[in-house]
Amino acid sequence: MPGDRRTSRLAASLIGLSSWLYLAAGVALLAAVAIIPAHEELDRARVIQQKAEVAVERRRAMREDAGERLSALAAPSEALLASLAQTHLNLAPTGSRAISLPVRALPVRVALASDGAPAEAEPRSLLARLATGRPWRSLMIVLGAVCVLVGLLPAAEPADLSAGS
Repeated sequence: MPGDRRTSRLAASLIGLSSWLYLAAGVALLAAVAIIPAHEELDRARVIQQKAEVAVERRRAMREDAGERLSALAAPSEALLASLAQTHLNLAPTGSRAISLPVRALPVRVALASDGAPAEAEPRSLLARLATGRPWRSLMIVLGAVCVLVGLLPAAEPADLSAGS
């Protein structure tokens, strides 16, 4: 019966194909559980690094500005003394007006476009929520391991029913 042989070969090839599919699905699940949280951690580390770089640049600029002021004080000029008297002592030369400074100067806050979170909150995919959620992450690891195990098991051979009669 050639038709039965073709059917059995087709069934055997489908069973062999399904084991590869289980293996691929299991590896994909395990890879998602490992890669997605690492990627999110990397994004958080990049934001922290950017904040640190901005703070370092701001401190460097403040240090350079303070150095310029210190060097200007080493050789005082008439314009510098007038500027200091006008800003710090609230004394203005005759014919000019004193600069009004706010009573309480607020410190400048270092802010980035991605201040801890993306500027436009990107919706997280279902896979990302499952891979990082506390109870679901463990379930995904178990399901991925079971899929890999099923994919690695040897393929079942169809029983030859014609041999028994």
